[in-house]
Amino acid sequence: VFFEDKDQGVFQCPLCGASRKQQLGSGYSNLLSHLNSTHPDFKEAYNASMINLPISEVDNPLTRSMSRLKPVSSKTLKADMQKVARNVGVLIEKETDNFFGVMWDGWSHSSVHYVGIYGVFIVKGKWIVRMLAMSPFEVVSDNCSSNHRIATLLELPLVGCASYRYNLAVNRYMAAYETEFAGLNQLMVQLRHCNNAAELAKLTDLAPVKRNMTRWSSTFEMVLRYKRIRDDVRQVEVVEEHVPTGAAHKKLMGRLEHLKKLDSVCKTLQDEGTSMA
Repeated sequence: VFFEDKDQGVFQCPLCGASRKQQLGSGYSNLLSHLNSTHPDFKEAYNASMINLPISEVDNPLTRSMSRLKPVSSKTLKADMQKVARNVGVLIEKETDNFFGVMWDGWSHSSVHYVGIYGVFIVKGKWIVRMLAMSPFEVVSDNCSSNHRIATLLELPLVGCASYRYNLAVNRYMAAYETEFAGLNQLMVQLRHCNNAAELAKLTDLAPVKRNMTRWSSTFEMVLRYKRIRDDVRQVEVVEEHVPTGAAHKKLMGRLEHLKKLDSVCKTLQDEGTSMA
């Protein structure tokens, strides 16, 4: 999946174009080492690609042989999905009654821009949010501009997404310390290797946490975990060269206090009790 066979034991990584040698029958340690060091999020990408399968996959004999469920054809599955959509729509229509709001949430991943449409209403004093539809677009446009356009067409006031603007501001703030964060992430990647993870497990029950580039909060979680396991990590000799030096450690601890405050603000913005007031 992640390498193209170039013959004579040479494999090319399509993500970065690098070539690695791996003799047939000798395992995949060299290839996995490249993925762990250069593309630490490859497992997330692999899992996403494996679950993003077409509906026709249910017609595949191999897929059917691996399932204990009663076989179903793709045509029947599509028909049942349409029935479910209609039935759920009827229930939501009854639930919303005559008074409800409509909320858009747009986000982008790589070159794809998604927009989700939600129905917002109150039932017995409780705020309810139901996703009504989600649509991917082939062309990525600026999130703010697209939302302004939708609000203009509907002749409705636009309430800007505070969390979205906050996320942009935090990423800009953290960019100045990317060297320290990247170095710490490399340490966490090394600690997740089987042998190193086994050594660390002898010293602490806490596992290393690497960051997810799609969520800035994962950087905060990574630094927080590093603080808790640093003394144990320093006893794992294999990763000694990756442990932050005194100066880098001091910078990370200084950033940690700021990240705690930023994380607190982020959670407050997402709280259901938060209002524009």
